[in-house]
Amino acid sequence: MINLSNIRSDRYTVNWHESDFKGFASPDVICNYLGESAWRQAGEQGFGFEDAEKLGQFWVVLRWYIKLQNYPRWRDEIVVETWPRKPEHLFAFRDYRITDVGGKMLGAATSTWMVLDGVSRRPQRLDLVENKMGLTPEDKILGTDASKITLPLSMPVINEIAVKYNDVDFNGHVTNTRYVEWCLDLFGHDFHQRHYLAELQINFLHECSFDDTVELKMTSTGNTEFIVLASNKQTGENIFAAKLTWLSY
Repeated sequence: MINLSNIRSDRYTVNWHESDFKGFASPDVICNYLGESAWRQAGEQGFGFEDAEKLGQFWVVLRWYIKLQNYPRWRDEIVVETWPRKPEHLFAFRDYRITDVGGKMLGAATSTWMVLDGVSRRPQRLDLVENKMGLTPEDKILGTDASKITLPLSMPVINEIAVKYNDVDFNGHVTNTRYVEWCLDLFGHDFHQRHYLAELQINFLHECSFDDTVELKMTSTGNTEFIVLASNKQTGENIFAAKLTWLSY
């Protein structure tokens, strides 16, 4: 029997600075809510940031897959529910449900994680979560895990970004929600006025740090479907790949 206490529930209020020019919570803000709830629950259950740090390890998110059917507005209160699923090999999984306070479904998401050694940066066994998760739902909320994004053979450079102070977290890497912001900024005002982001898939491929220069490439694979690839201009390493699917209002 599922222990519902292993499903964490948090309430968030959309603040003024978290809403876009249309008055809706921006997608990167919703990603921040998901990340915050994940860290809170992992810490409570004994496999969070500090627990990994004691072992000389750290968590990294490898993939996200997020579907949003309704966006909350400024001052709206939403509920984020999250729970870990059973790990497979070196991969840990976490699902999310997003609703309004009345229970109306706003969206859902799934994420894939890994633990790395703090020195070698090599993947580690998930001993950190052993016997700590408890029983949680095993059904995949989106019916699938976040998948690998297939990249086109050629993509034009659309923008170039120098990584600065506000981009970097206390792990010394660009925070993953900043990548979402970079993707959103590739689209103009008129496009955002007429569309909303319905699906976001993102693969995190390599670390990105202070003073790195990032090239953002983008191509359309359909009328409202786009692939974005970020690369380190100095090293040529791919940093992340994203697939964005938009719907018209």
